[in-house]
Amino acid sequence: MIEFYGDYSQEAENFVLKQNAKQNVVCVSLVALLLTVVLLLIAFLCDFWLIMFFEIALVAVIVITWFAPYLERKKHLRLLLPEKVTIDRDGTIFATWQDISVAEPKDNIKKIISKGDCYYIVFRRARARDCLLQKSLLRVGNIEDFERLFAERIVRKS
Repeated sequence: MIEFYGDYSQEAENFVLKQNAKQNVVCVSLVALLLTVVLLLIAFLCDFWLIMFFEIALVAVIVITWFAPYLERKKHLRLLLPEKVTIDRDGTIFATWQDISVAEPKDNIKKIISKGDCYYIVFRRARARDCLLQKSLLRVGNIEDFERLFAERIVRKS
């Protein structure tokens, strides 16, 4: 069994906020792109300047979405960073956040990004929360066991 829990470093918090901001922008940009196409088609039939106003509003929404995790930093961190993560010998990950607890089998892990002093676990299922593990918060087990258990899924980034 491997367990991670404790207070995250500033670097780990910044990393998870940046990852969340990227995901938010991608999702909102896809919706905005579809709306832009629809609005441009309508612009040819209606008042051009009215439609341009809506286009500017769409750009503003994308920008606000990018900065949203940083505006209410503490609230977002409570939702993004797990309070405790336990990993069984078979690789099942049990993670507890402030509002939910999840159990994800090893097969649902898409990849594990190794970034300096932390691991960022990305799951295959869209509704599963990605999970940040800071190496210094390891309380039970050791890093070698973790890396051996997930060796085929670990991607190293600097």
